[in-house]
Amino acid sequence: MDKNIKRQFESVRREYDKLKQGAIDDLSAYRSGMERVRSEASKYKDEKAYIDEHSGDLKYSTRKKIEESEKEFCDYIHGTIIPALRTALVDHMTAAPDRAFMQTLTYYNEFGIKLDSAEVKALSYDASGNSLALRCLASVAEKSGVSVRFPTVKEYSGIIDRLEKMAQPPLLFAGSMDYINEAAQVMPDMPLRRADGSIYGTAGRPSSTYLITQIQSVESIMKAVDNAGEKWAAQVVPEISEYKPYKDEDTGEEVTAAEQRAQDKLTAAQMIDAEDTATAEDEARRMGAEMAEANRKANEGLQYYINGGRSV
Repeated sequence: MDKNIKRQFESVRREYDKLKQGAIDDLSAYRSGMERVRSEASKYKDEKAYIDEHSGDLKYSTRKKIEESEKEFCDYIHGTIIPALRTALVDHMTAAPDRAFMQTLTYYNEFGIKLDSAEVKALSYDASGNSLALRCLASVAEKSGVSVRFPTVKEYSGIIDRLEKMAQPPLLFAGSMDYINEAAQVMPDMPLRRADGSIYGTAGRPSSTYLITQIQSVESIMKAVDNAGEKWAAQVVPEISEYKPYKDEDTGEEVTAAEQRAQDKLTAAQMIDAEDTATAEDEARRMGAEMAEANRKANEGLQYYINGGRSV
């Protein structure tokens, strides 16, 4: 498992949790402050005028805190995380496959040796999660009618793009559904965004629906980030020189570098799906035939009804 990739994704989660808790704390403090203002306003004849006068500074200071937190989060994503992930992606794409593995694939390919799904799964272990090796394996297996599926570079590139597009302030991120009303009072106007996330104008005050959607959108992206981090980290198997022996806390036995790498290779192999396409095609044909027969019977029934109960 590539510890550096995992650390990068974990740091995104850590900074996001910090952003989320900060928004909740700031809006909670704003709520408490407004409660004090309203309580004090009850002592005055013109309560609304008192509230309007004393709530302005509170709204401004809360908005500034939230905006600063959002900028800090977005700067970290764009300045640290995105470059690191794009570099890691290039490394993942261009990492040279194991020569012995590629030689084995060459034998299958040159001599037309048929592969089945079990052999593909076994070979995927020695691919060690290498992107080019898996693509070559998929190409060779396809000639034997075996479909190979695994997390692709496009999948990882897509989550980087989503993260980059999302991390453009203002986020108008309330942190929790519990503070939607406060967020509607404090947040800046809703931004109008281009396809790349950049802003070209505003669309007035944020509605509750908009703020709820923002929370759901950011949460959805963060869930995808977590999933991508787990998959990517599991798919990359370092060279054996990068492992250090350690003692198992439960058994007290030493876990060697070879044992660690073998476990990581197994984890990477478990992410590979291999399916005999002939079997899948047979199943598709069977289902198609069943649907056709069901449609035929339905049409017969309809014609029987149309003809007043007479067979056609």
